[in-house]
Amino acid sequence: MGVFIAFLLITNAFTIFALATRSDGPATSRGSGSANVGGLPVIIDYGPKEYTPSKGFNVQPNGESAVWVRVSYGGSVTDLSLSVDGEKAGTARDPATNVLTALVPASVLAAGNPIELKVLSKLGTSSNVVQIKSLTDS
Repeated sequence: MGVFIAFLLITNAFTIFALATRSDGPATSRGSGSANVGGLPVIIDYGPKEYTPSKGFNVQPNGESAVWVRVSYGGSVTDLSLSVDGEKAGTARDPATNVLTALVPASVLAAGNPIELKVLSKLGTSSNVVQIKSLTDS
């Protein structure tokens, strides 16, 4: 009986992880993030993957560009913030989808460099680092 329960728990954890790592974008994937029980936030998807410095992306009503990341995290995403190119950004959080969003400063876009994204927790831990590639990079 104990082996069967352990098998069910492992199977459910794998299913949750598989749902959380789908790449349909933030609105359609519904990962619970509970597959990460280690306590460190992990970026499992993000967007956009690349950008053109002279053009905006995910343009918001105020004209600014926005990024999103989906995280796997053992705690609440309300305890997390996004770092955009080394600066803590104002972060919107959706606990239902484990998605964080933030605006990208115009100066970062204009520089034309890869944009580094990282998730910071209130506990002082940080996630893996991902980069949005500039299409001017070689």
